[in-house]
Amino acid sequence: MIEARTTRSGIAQGSCSSNTPGHRRPLRQLSVALCTVLLATVPLVGCSSGDGGDSGGDAQDGAVNLAQKTPPIHLNQTSVLLHDGVPAAEHTYRQALARCSAGAVPVKPLADDVVAKLGHTYLETWYDGERMAVKADRWDFRSAGPSAAGCVFEPVHEARLTIVEPGATTVADLVKGTATRERSDGVVREAVAGDEDGTAPDDVAQDDAKLRAQVMGELQKQGQADLVGQSAGEAKVAGQPCVRLSSAQGEACVWSGGRKWRFVTDTAADADRMDAPVDNITLSNKPADGNGYQLTTDSMSVGTPIDDKVFVLPGKLAVTPAR
Repeated sequence: MIEARTTRSGIAQGSCSSNTPGHRRPLRQLSVALCTVLLATVPLVGCSSGDGGDSGGDAQDGAVNLAQKTPPIHLNQTSVLLHDGVPAAEHTYRQALARCSAGAVPVKPLADDVVAKLGHTYLETWYDGERMAVKADRWDFRSAGPSAAGCVFEPVHEARLTIVEPGATTVADLVKGTATRERSDGVVREAVAGDEDGTAPDDVAQDDAKLRAQVMGELQKQGQADLVGQSAGEAKVAGQPCVRLSSAQGEACVWSGGRKWRFVTDTAADADRMDAPVDNITLSNKPADGNGYQLTTDSMSVGTPIDDKVFVLPGKLAVTPAR
């Protein structure tokens, strides 16, 4: 789930959360990683707050919401599950099509432009102060029901728009024409007043080191120490600086240009998603051996004004309160 401060938008699943204030963000990330280790579900480079942020509680006294000071950010990204280096869904479809074509039954294949999109999720994300919006399109396929004559293939398209803003988080299913809405504080990335430059107090650094030792100790007991992402230097993706994180599961690169606005760089967000974290911009993810989710950033801009229409629901959707 993507949580913008105290509420969820209901789109990402299965990540750990913490109530640690935003100015202790690195410590919170390690707490999350330790939680993940204890659950024996270690992702590519640790347990990110990829679901978006703190869960529960009002803003801390004296805290500054750095989201208010963040320049507009716009990203276009693509995620795809690979099997031996090729899109897994397309591989499965071509195998099924070949079996059908070898028989004597009528075959209705997918259009070429649909085949090229199989297994892909196209993400467009906008950050604008305390607001953010995420539009996601995911493509797959299915065989028509038993009443169909022959091998008839149909595209499966999911389209979702999530809008997070002070007062409400809205998640719209653009295919079904429905939406849910619940209360939200908007996007919050906190720093203690006077500590807006990205530096952390000494006690935070000490606690940080202790938690790292705990995480590594637990992983060593489980024989999984090589799954934790290790820093592998700096790089650039789509013209933006990022921190490379390498593990046995592959390599990711996390945007480092937003540290002063409390975007984290010590963990990578899950590449299998139809959302975007409020405090982590992972620019790339390359799975080891070509098996797993690959994330690429097609474009990213920082500082270009965003049209308000991206924060408006299209058409007349049936909006209901989330349960």
